[in-house]
Amino acid sequence: MTRVNEEDKHVSRRHTTTLALVLIVMLSTIAACSSDDDTTGQASPSGGSSVTTAASGGEPTETTTATAAPGGDTTTPATESPTTAPPEVADGGSITLGLSSEPNTLDPTGAVNSAAMTVFNAVADTLMRRDPATDELLPHLAESLTESADRLSWTLVLRDGIVFHDGTPLDAEAVRFNIERHRTSLVTATLVAPIIEIEVVDATTAILRLDAPWVALPAVLAAPPGVMISPASAAELGDDLPNNLVATGPYLLAEWDREVSLTLVPNPEFWDLDHPPLLDEIVMRAISDDAGRRAAFEAEEVDCFNVGQADITALRRLGEEGEVRFVEVVGIPLMNLFNNARAPFDDPRMRRALVEATDSETLVEALAGGTGVIANGPFPPGSPWHVAETGYPTFDPENARRLVDEYTEETGSSPTFTYQTPSSDSLLELAIALEQMWEDVGFDVTLDTALDQTTLIVNVITGNYDMSIWQLQDFADPDVLLYNYFHSTGSLNFEKYSSPTVDAALDEGRVNPDSDERRELYAEAIRTIATDVPVTFGTFLITGLACIDGVAGIDPGTIHGLQFPARDMFRTVPG
Repeated sequence: MTRVNEEDKHVSRRHTTTLALVLIVMLSTIAACSSDDDTTGQASPSGGSSVTTAASGGEPTETTTATAAPGGDTTTPATESPTTAPPEVADGGSITLGLSSEPNTLDPTGAVNSAAMTVFNAVADTLMRRDPATDELLPHLAESLTESADRLSWTLVLRDGIVFHDGTPLDAEAVRFNIERHRTSLVTATLVAPIIEIEVVDATTAILRLDAPWVALPAVLAAPPGVMISPASAAELGDDLPNNLVATGPYLLAEWDREVSLTLVPNPEFWDLDHPPLLDEIVMRAISDDAGRRAAFEAEEVDCFNVGQADITALRRLGEEGEVRFVEVVGIPLMNLFNNARAPFDDPRMRRALVEATDSETLVEALAGGTGVIANGPFPPGSPWHVAETGYPTFDPENARRLVDEYTEETGSSPTFTYQTPSSDSLLELAIALEQMWEDVGFDVTLDTALDQTTLIVNVITGNYDMSIWQLQDFADPDVLLYNYFHSTGSLNFEKYSSPTVDAALDEGRVNPDSDERRELYAEAIRTIATDVPVTFGTFLITGLACIDGVAGIDPGTIHGLQFPARDMFRTVPG
């Protein structure tokens, strides 16, 4: 076994880009960066059905303004503390949220962490949304979204009369401006890649033209690419845009004092009169340490906080006893990427052997207090895209040892690799436990556990790694996640995986409008990925939100990862 430090490495930096910096959010070390697509207080939408559809071979027919979304989130509500009756809304008041990080930026083209999404939830609106109670995909800033008969364009009509916080109108030109910014973003361009042109027809109508039919477009317009910010403010703010957010939501950004707090106040001109802001003030404080957030909550310095995995069991009990409002979710998986392009993991037997050498149940019990959910694919139980039997290898150290011996005999040396993680006490503990399991079956492992997060990301995106800890981004529609990570041409395919079977399934899933057929296509892709093992699927992280009894609005259906549904939160009337 070997340990290496960052100063002992000579990493080429010439490929460092803005993408490397923002992709830090994908790492499992920052649970705070469990990015979520939902920004408007609704469940993240999933593709597979259009909001209004075109009659076959004829003119577009607006059959409905609400179509049941066949998909679901990669985060799934797990439990909620019991309530006896809906709480009564108090008039105004202030709440303080203890977040696990600060927003990485307030520019939607670069915002990826849950803190940024919490701010968007309160300050911004998206063109589309999904109703958390009915699972329906609904227009939001848009009045309608209609797919053309040839399925190569969508016509978007805006609600009339909506203005940005600076008083300028939300119009079709603003839609074009915002989506064009995503098309040129190093962070979000992949989310809108099928859009090749935005045509402004009139003040309230835009046509989004595609290079091929794309089922996931309505879902993407409920994600960050659907967040509308003021073009006038973007021009005025210039380089200061990441520190500001001038949008259309129920709250305004009043102040952001970095490393101290971020304060929101009500938008008196909010367009949705049926859902006005319910608080006089929302204060957000970033407290990166799990224990520190819990201590701030117990000291009544914050009203709500992001619950760390170590505190899940305790908060479950307090929620059951009615002392706090607590909701937990099963999130996206903690995983590892193999570099499929170099030894030893260019040999699929070594990828399988490493997974079979890993005792996930023992790790969950020993290091996560038994609160993790062992993963066998990218989507957790409860997600419509979850596949119960994927063929993913299970713990079998005897077979792992046989495969390693076979490899050693053929190549003349034992399989040797370096496992990289960022510097973290908890990750070091995990890495040492994994190293022991892997070396027990014959792997020769070097641990590189003193990396800064940027270096780790640069190593991965430039292919300068053997195996690296990672975390999938939390995309609502499976097209966006699976295509980008596992298609041979995917922009996030850092593991360098290629499978004709997977490519064919993902290509068809991207264009097929039939939700049942899409599920079968993605199940086929997931089973192939699980048996090829281009990555390891470790455990689905369990996270949660907790509030004092006098604050409500955190409910199943509105909770995703570590993002607070800030626009829905309110003070309750005592009693």
